[in-house]
Amino acid sequence: MKSLKDKGYKFNCYVRNAYSMGFIILQYCDHRIGSSNSTYMHHLVQVGYGRPKRTEKNKKLFKSLDFFDNLVLDEISKRMGVKPKKFFEIYKDDKWWGAKDALKANIIDEIKSFSLIKREIKYKFVPFWRR
Repeated sequence: MKSLKDKGYKFNCYVRNAYSMGFIILQYCDHRIGSSNSTYMHHLVQVGYGRPKRTEKNKKLFKSLDFFDNLVLDEISKRMGVKPKKFFEIYKDDKWWGAKDALKANIIDEIKSFSLIKREIKYKFVPFWRR
């Protein structure tokens, strides 16, 4: 998304729920629209189904995890208008937001009713030779 934005593309993102990577992707949208019953969640980078305890034996693993946490932290905190340390304190324990709280926290830009279902227009096809 970053490379497309650099080329001038704009993204309006309509989202019901955004968790984990969906939350990160949402922050790259130019205009973020959620519904009144939307929920959002973000957490530290994990391995498998959680984050292991930091020990002497897994220093290399945590070097990678910390790198990605900080990369994401800087980008998202910038978009949300908070300092990285403050955002880290918010999301380090799997933070969840409802729509109104997400709007206040600058996770979304607008709450709006919308449908993600496309309506089909039915028409009768008449071949050109029968017109």
